[in-house]
Amino acid sequence: MRHQGVIKVGRDKEVKWILAPNVGWTKDMAAKVLTPVDGKGRKLDCVGAKCNNTEFDWSFTQHTAWLSERGENNERYTTMSVFDNGDGRELEQPALSQDKWSRAAEYRIDEKNLTVQQTWQFGKERGWDWYSAVTSNVKYDPEMKTYFLSAHTR
Repeated sequence: MRHQGVIKVGRDKEVKWILAPNVGWTKDMAAKVLTPVDGKGRKLDCVGAKCNNTEFDWSFTQHTAWLSERGENNERYTTMSVFDNGDGRELEQPALSQDKWSRAAEYRIDEKNLTVQQTWQFGKERGWDWYSAVTSNVKYDPEMKTYFLSAHTR
């Protein structure tokens, strides 16, 4: 499936990390896939593209994977926001299109330990009513201290 991950490539043209489920990658790329953790750095129960007993979700068919000024961005940590359109969630299509949902999400990536923590999300609770199949955007405004979202819904 297309657009099922965010990949950081360094100036040396080497893959640094992959924000995506650890499914279908070659052995060398699988070693770069980030491990989901909670706020205390404990590994989450994730199998394939699904994480159990947690609010953490991967982003699927995402747009606007941008650095966010809301969190840390330095040599070790990256804070990134994405608009998660949600198409192909958990690497499959639901039986009913009304089971799809979109959201904006923020992740904190520890580049040293290759871990990722979801620090914020909005939209999952709105379900199908806020599902956006195409072109969507999320951007943090540090002056207003808020995220701005735009999405195409029916």
